[in-house]
Amino acid sequence: IEEDAITGGMIPKVVCCADALRDGVKKAHIIDGRMEHAVLLEIFTDVGIGTEIVK
Repeated sequence: IEEDAITGGMIPKVVCCADALRDGVKKAHIIDGRMEHAVLLEIFTDVGIGTEIVK
């Protein structure tokens, strides 16, 4: 965020993911909810369609 690699509407999403990781979550995903079956595609395929943030 400080280096402008993350901008605009992604900032609050990434901040929430970082908070979750600090609180003990092992990984978080940011997925486009406008895409049909996005959650299923992210979970059950090897081609992830979102952004995964891990600790």
